[in-house]
Amino acid sequence: MGLFGLFYTLFGIGCKGISNIGDTIKDNENRTIYRDNETNTYYDHNMNRRDLSTNHLMHTEKDVNGDVWLRDLETGRYVQNITAGRVEQKYQEEKAKALSGRSDRTHIRYGDNEHRKDEFPGIRYKDFKTGKLYVERSMIFTEEHYKMLHLWSSYGICQRDFSVLFDPETKKIVRLSDGTIESMLGQGALMEDISAFFPKYVEEYYENMAEPYSTWYKQKLYYERTSRPWADSLKDKFIEEGEARVKYKRSEKARR
Repeated sequence: MGLFGLFYTLFGIGCKGISNIGDTIKDNENRTIYRDNETNTYYDHNMNRRDLSTNHLMHTEKDVNGDVWLRDLETGRYVQNITAGRVEQKYQEEKAKALSGRSDRTHIRYGDNEHRKDEFPGIRYKDFKTGKLYVERSMIFTEEHYKMLHLWSSYGICQRDFSVLFDPETKKIVRLSDGTIESMLGQGALMEDISAFFPKYVEEYYENMAEPYSTWYKQKLYYERTSRPWADSLKDKFIEEGEARVKYKRSEKARR
């Protein structure tokens, strides 16, 4: 190798060393600037996601249920279900509001997995007090039920989204969904009406399920998902606001 070739080689090594030092400095800066605490990752000088602890290259992928996972590209392992973490965080936030009295909600939708291949399909709703997972099932709501609740809306289409929560473990109806209670209040019922109605509805439902030559009630409760997820309430204080409105309208009607 001539003198020029030696000089060129040393120059190239020097430039590469300087570049590597620059990349290292940039990576150290990015550990703060582009830090993601949720996944314990950052973006390096080439904007590749890396783990803050191992510096392994990381990547996000969706599974068949739509959950987003964090994958370690150097080991091939799926190390974190990002979607599940976000769902649980939301659950804990809403649970804290409910237990502190800032919300009337008793449950919340727990992710988007419809559990289509499970024995009891449907999106899950997680209970704030027990932590149990329930599924939503449409009610078989009759005109007699309508009269029991003293609803002022028209019978039929206004009640088509009424639903109950069903426990897949016990195979029992647990209670009316929050969204249904909110809707019943909006249609003129009071909580005392709803509380009196629900046990009668459940007793009647089980009697119909026990009929030896009819499977319709069992089919509806066990296996039929609702046409759309409607179990959660739209407002935090839906009972307080709903009852106040119904009582006012009933008193106005009584004065006329």
